[in-house]
Amino acid sequence: MSRMIIACDLDNTLLYSYKHKLPNDICVEFNNGKKQGFMSPNAYALLRDIIKKGFLLPVTTRSVEQYRRIQWPDGCDPQYALTTNGAILLKNSLIDDDWLIDSKNEVTPYLEEMTDLQSLLLAQDKYIRCRIVDNMYLFAYCRKGVNIEECRQEHLVRTSLTVMASGQKLYFFPPNISKGTAVRKIRCTLAAEKLICAGDSNIDISMLEQADLALVPSRYLAERLEGVNTKICEERTSFSEFILQTVLDLETEK
Repeated sequence: MSRMIIACDLDNTLLYSYKHKLPNDICVEFNNGKKQGFMSPNAYALLRDIIKKGFLLPVTTRSVEQYRRIQWPDGCDPQYALTTNGAILLKNSLIDDDWLIDSKNEVTPYLEEMTDLQSLLLAQDKYIRCRIVDNMYLFAYCRKGVNIEECRQEHLVRTSLTVMASGQKLYFFPPNISKGTAVRKIRCTLAAEKLICAGDSNIDISMLEQADLALVPSRYLAERLEGVNTKICEERTSFSEFILQTVLDLETEK
């Protein structure tokens, strides 16, 4: 097993939606036949080297179905991936049963609360859609113009779930369903000596806090990681390319 894990968020970190597509970017994800996710040609090439040099571990809030839409470069499918905010571990694209059982045990006490909250949100006009993802956490998408932070604050006092916002998305996680918990657990399982983490949002903070080196796109996020060794992507530099090149450079320095 690799002595280094590269735990990396996906959306807006390793790959980007069509809204941010640049000329010559490579499509790596289709959704109902439509081009959805992209990587730059340079990042696409660097990813191949990363697979050879280290151990790439995608860590995402995506559902299993959404993760499986990604078309990795030939021979570059990650052996392991953490989906559903770390609640589900995929090993060679298959769900790890033991990991799933542990997650279900953590989530079961909160399922009724999530179901009730889902009904409450669906009855409000400010939410476009709301669903429970892989039976592990609750997700809601706010209408354009709705103040997402006000929505988050509103629900903080109503629920025992962890409430987090990203863009116009609102997430309700059972307390022990987090990227940080999952990464800490798999690092121990795989006996990795070094952990490099990369992410771009508040949801990634618990994961970034576990890192020997955290790679982030902004000083704002770095300042949230007190006591963590961080490296910040320079302005006008592709974050995905920065992540992959930094990892390769660190390996070369050894």
